[in-house]
Amino acid sequence: MQTARVILLSFLLAFTLTAHVKADDNAISGNLGDTTRILLLNQQAYEFYMNSLNNSCLASSSLALHYTNLDGSKISIVHSHLDLGTAYLKNSEPDNALEQFFIALELSHEENYRTTEVLAAMNIAKIHLGENQPAEALAWLKKAEKTAPKPLPVLIKDLYLNIAEAYAKLGDYKSAFINLQLHNQVKD
Repeated sequence: MQTARVILLSFLLAFTLTAHVKADDNAISGNLGDTTRILLLNQQAYEFYMNSLNNSCLASSSLALHYTNLDGSKISIVHSHLDLGTAYLKNSEPDNALEQFFIALELSHEENYRTTEVLAAMNIAKIHLGENQPAEALAWLKKAEKTAPKPLPVLIKDLYLNIAEAYAKLGDYKSAFINLQLHNQVKD
């Protein structure tokens, strides 16, 4: 069943790529509008991501970003950059992922999209943690903590867990413990 789904998604991606090549930047060929095409591409990217088909995930995410830029919705553009950054991260391309997260961060800041600004900062911190740069990661996590909208407990909970990890890697176990307690106190 899962293999059939992956084959179907691969076919849909091939169809979308073909339509993209035939279309010019101002007119999109085929029966799908931009919004439908973006949703389809993002769904494909997610399915590829969940099945560890990293190159296909990157292709879908890149095309979704292209069509989102044509559509012009700022929040959709921000989410497309976050998705593409996540795809690059999954594909072990941290430099490309950082570039996408920084674009998402800048656009989020300009438009005052606090939740996506926090997500971008947390992803930047995640890359620094993965590269054994806990001080840099902690700086980004503290920025995210200051920006985070308080009514989003899942986001806050993840933030405290990441801060605890950064402190632990820095050897500050007291601060790590305090942030783990904060993490445990947040109700989902």
